[in-house]
Amino acid sequence: MFIDFSGDFHMHTSYSDGASSIEEMCLAAMEKGLQSIAITDHMPLPFATRYAVKHTELTRYRAEIEAARATFQDRLTIKMGLEIEYISAESKWVEEITALGWDHLIVSIHHLPGQNGLHLVNGNEEEIVPLFEEFRNTPAGLSELYYRTLQEAIATNLFDSVGHLDVIKKFNPKFGYIDETSAWYRALIDETLELMQQHQTMLEINTGGFNHLPQQQYPSDWIVEEAELRSIPIIMGSDSHSPQTIGQHFDKIALKFCGSTF
Repeated sequence: MFIDFSGDFHMHTSYSDGASSIEEMCLAAMEKGLQSIAITDHMPLPFATRYAVKHTELTRYRAEIEAARATFQDRLTIKMGLEIEYISAESKWVEEITALGWDHLIVSIHHLPGQNGLHLVNGNEEEIVPLFEEFRNTPAGLSELYYRTLQEAIATNLFDSVGHLDVIKKFNPKFGYIDETSAWYRALIDETLELMQQHQTMLEINTGGFNHLPQQQYPSDWIVEEAELRSIPIIMGSDSHSPQTIGQHFDKIALKFCGSTF
């Protein structure tokens, strides 16, 4: 399996919920021997959150990435990006943000709609419990809503990669709401990968999951293997929120899928 470990295409700065500046993230990437990165802060949203870039800060964000490019142009390739949070009801908002022009756009599902508004899928345990309660008797329904929303996003052809594809499994070790061997779940994954293949959307191996439940990368091993069989390009993303975690756990992925470290 070919995976390029010289780039990290998912990271956050202090413009969203990261701890450090764009320059500090670039310096750390070079210190770790990376050749290319994408700065992908959380896109602005039309409602208040604790983690998204403020819409009024987008121009400054873009200008600072351009400045970093000029500073490090001979040493590091820097892509101007965002992690786009796709919400069906806010598709027009998403289109307006993506139309500004970007080098690398990740599509991720962070919220899903319920009867009482939006619920976080990949927040903390307290935040995901209300979502479980809405789908208490139909765990397959929760998974279907998640993957149908992701499929809708991929079909827009706006995005370069899918971020933490199966993040819905985050609390599965505790709540046991997904059986990854079940036919219905595998069918949802298969349909999602088929769309990615059609739209030439890259699969991100997101190593942030090693730091919390489920204590493994997103997506699961078998999904990575299925993507490889479909010749879907695979890229690495640390989902780093600090300079220290850029390129985190890439060695584990190299050993697991390539048989050696780098």
